[in-house]
Formats: sequence, C-alpha cells, structure tokens
Amino acid sequence: MYTCAVRPEIAALSAYVPGMSIAEIQEKYGLAKVVKMASNENPLGVSPLVKEALGLHAGTAFRYPQGGNPRLVAALARTHGVSSDQVVVGNGSDEIIDMLIRMLLVPGKHSVVCFDPCFSIYPIQAQVCGVEVRRQPLNPDFSFDLDALFALVDDGTRLVFVTTPDNPSGYCPPLADVRRLAQRLGERFPHCLLVVDEAYMDFAGDSSEDEARFSLLASGDVPDNVAIMRTFSKSYGLAGLRLGYGILPAELAQYYWRA
Repeated sequence: MYTCAVRPEIAALSAYVPGMSIAEIQEKYGLAKVVKMASNENPLGVSPLVKEALGLHAGTAFRYPQGGNPRLVAALARTHGVSSDQVVVGNGSDEIIDMLIRMLLVPGKHSVVCFDPCFSIYPIQAQVCGVEVRRQPLNPDFSFDLDALFALVDDGTRLVFVTTPDNPSGYCPPLADVRRLAQRLGERFPHCLLVVDEAYMDFAGDSSEDEARFSLLASGDVPDNVAIMRTFSKSYGLAGLRLGYGILPAELAQYYWRA
C-alpha cells in the first residue's frame, strides 16, 4: 500500500486559492449574469487583433512552438529598448519567479525577502523550494518601508521582491527609493538580486511619460542587479494565454534558458 510522504515544506503549505470563474459563481449561486471584478482581469476582453492572430494560427496548435520564443523575445527587446539577451518569457511571470528561486537559492542556506502582504507566489514558491522567507509588514497606509526591508537581508539572501504598483493597494514606491535599494544591495550584498515586479505598471499614469516616473524599465536605466517582471495578463487582457516575461541580467537569462 502506498503511503504519501511529501516533504515537510509541502505538508505545511497553504495552497494558493484562485478566484472562482464566472461559470463556478453562476453554478454556486444560481445566477444568470455575473460581473467579475476579482483576479484583476481586463474587463474589456481580448483585442480584435489577438482574436485574428489566434484564428490564423489555430490550425498549427498541434506543433510545438519554437524553443525560446525568439520572435517574441526580439519584439519585447525592441519595445523596451533592451538587449534580446536579457529577455526571457514564461508560463506567466509565475514561472519565471519560480525558476529564479530554484536557480539561485539552496534550501537551508539561502533566504528570500519580501513584504507582508505581497503577491502570494513569492512566499509560496520559496516554501515549495524549501528556502527561508523573511517578511517585512507594510506600513499602516500600505506604503513600503524599504529601509526595514533592507535590514532583513544578509549574506545568505539571494532574492528581494518589490511589487510596483503593489497589489492590491496600487502603491508605487518612489523610483528613486527603488533605485537606492538596488544600489545598497549591490554595494553590500553582490549575490542578491532585486526582483521588481511591474505586472501592473501599465496602469501607473495615463501615458508613457507617466510610466517612466514610476518604472525602472521605462526609465531606461535598470541597475545590473535588478530583474524586472512584466505580464500580458493584465492590461493586454491575455490572462488565459499564461504569458509573462522578464528582463534579467544577461548572464542570468542564459542560465534561465538552460534550466
């Protein structure tokens, strides 16, 4: 007889619970019409251009995609003005975050630092990988105490996560403060990577000029110890396609593709 014997970290894990789908809500409550506002999905739906592209290529769904998604990588590099060697794509940005944890942290030796609360994938994936998670509570007004966050970092910390704009508060830390955090980490802890999750950055302001006030990526000056996370799930309305991407230090990006 088989006895399930998962690792202690998995046994202690509280599962991520996604929001219910419209179909689930209709069935549970007997409703004919539901307006869903959870999960931060784009209420405008899919672009007509996306529908057209999906229709044109639906017939090739039996083929494996080209390894490394080079056309998408090249387009993202052009869009953001970075080298294609820095761009990685994944099954949502969740996969990239998971890969960074698995690539950079050794269980029982290294730690992850993040805020509390934060995007739950950071602590969940760290726990799955058996590494220590250190969390700094948000300020009462939901702003970030980046000095206190930095104080949790030591020589064994390999990843620090900062989400901007934050979910669900929408708080954007001043760009100068995020840059200062990257500088302090680089000077004191050269093996630590600052992951700036900009999944909601498309909603920061009304124009590309506004975005550049809040985004390290849009500013055109990303420190070499920073990784930027972005996604097509939010403003682009492509949550169902599970497509995220990251801008990483070039050497780390090459290891990502190997892994």
